[in-house]
Amino acid sequence: MAEGKSFYAYSVSPLYHPEPLIFLKRLSTALERNIKACFYDIQENTPDEVIMIENGYKEVLTIYLNKDRNDDNTYEVEFPIAHDEKEFNIAFYPNGIISMIHIPFTQSWQFFIETILDKTGKYYGGRAAYLAKMNEVRFLYKNVFETLKCEKAFISPSISSHHWVLLFLDETSYHSKIYFNQILLEAQDKDHIRIFNLQEALNGEHDSTISEMYQKQQYHEIAFVDAF
Repeated sequence: MAEGKSFYAYSVSPLYHPEPLIFLKRLSTALERNIKACFYDIQENTPDEVIMIENGYKEVLTIYLNKDRNDDNTYEVEFPIAHDEKEFNIAFYPNGIISMIHIPFTQSWQFFIETILDKTGKYYGGRAAYLAKMNEVRFLYKNVFETLKCEKAFISPSISSHHWVLLFLDETSYHSKIYFNQILLEAQDKDHIRIFNLQEALNGEHDSTISEMYQKQQYHEIAFVDAF
C-alpha cells in the first residue's frame, strides 16, 4: 500500500522466542487454544511446514505464519477475526515489538483524521454511527492485544521513513528489549509526532489541536495511544 494509506498498531509483547516451537507453545497458552500452525515460505508463497501444538484445550486455532528462511528473526502471523478483513496480520520482532498491519478504520489516514474531526460524518450517518463503527474495530484488536499480553497500542499511519520505525524495527535493534514508552518518546523526539489518547480524541477532547495540525496538512504527524 502507498505511504499513509494503511494503519499500523504497535505494541510490546513478551511472547516472542527465536525457536518456533517455543514461540507457538507460548502463543497457545496465551490464546488458550491448541494451535495448528501452517508455515509459508515467503520466497515461494507455498506451504512449507505444519506444526500442531496440543496443550489440552478444547478448541484448535489454525494460524498462518510467514517465515523468511533467509531471516530467522521475525514471524508474521495471520490471526482470524470476525470481520470483512478476515484476519489481522501481526509481525513479532525479537526486541518485543509487535506490529499489527492495516487496522480497518477508514481507507486513509487523512480520511481518518477528518472523520475524528467530524468532517465526514455524512458518510457514516453522523458522528455517533462512526463511533460505533470505530468501536467495533477497536473491540477486535483490543481482544488480540490483550491476549498477547499487551497493555497499550500506538496507532500511526504507515510511514516507513519515520526515524523511530527505522530505529526499532531494523535488525541492528534486535539485541535489546524495547519498552512501550520508548516507542512514544522516540516518535516524539525523532519525528515530532503529536500523540493523543484515542478515546479522548474520539470524544472530541483534542479537536482544537488536531484541527490546527490538519489545517497545516500535518495529519501524518498525528498518532494515538489506545489503552486496554
